[in-house]
Amino acid sequence: GAARPALELATRYTARRKAFGKPVREFEGVSFQVAEAVTLLDTCRAMTWSTARAVDSGCHPNYVRRLVSETKKFVTEACQEVARRAMQVMGGIGYTNVYPIERIVRDLALASIWTGTNEIMSLIIESEWQKELHGRTEAVRDSEQDAERAGDQEEKVYE
Repeated sequence: GAARPALELATRYTARRKAFGKPVREFEGVSFQVAEAVTLLDTCRAMTWSTARAVDSGCHPNYVRRLVSETKKFVTEACQEVARRAMQVMGGIGYTNVYPIERIVRDLALASIWTGTNEIMSLIIESEWQKELHGRTEAVRDSEQDAERAGDQEEKVYE
């Protein structure tokens, strides 16, 4: 996708750009931005592979629908964040058309809109999760009972 080239450009830029006599990549404020962006990209890849595996292995269609929606939503938002961080570490030049970062940021904004907005993905995720949670028939541990005062029913007001 577009986020990886943006991060690669920005990473190379941070190794060349100097401030106070040293490459800006040596400053934590910059290196942490790059590290977070790399983590997001790797998470996107893992999530995409995991979802593809669920599809290929024939998991329940409702579960697959939820995973696909989660992946589309997370990956599009994460890629936008990666590109934003790439622009941030490049400073003002990242906002110009000297580097393609500004175009990548603009183009990635469309990703959370096409093939279903991320808000629609959230509706699908919540709906499928509710079905999954309330449709369970196997015995599962009641984690509500882990609270110290789990039996205080007068404290549990639902209206």
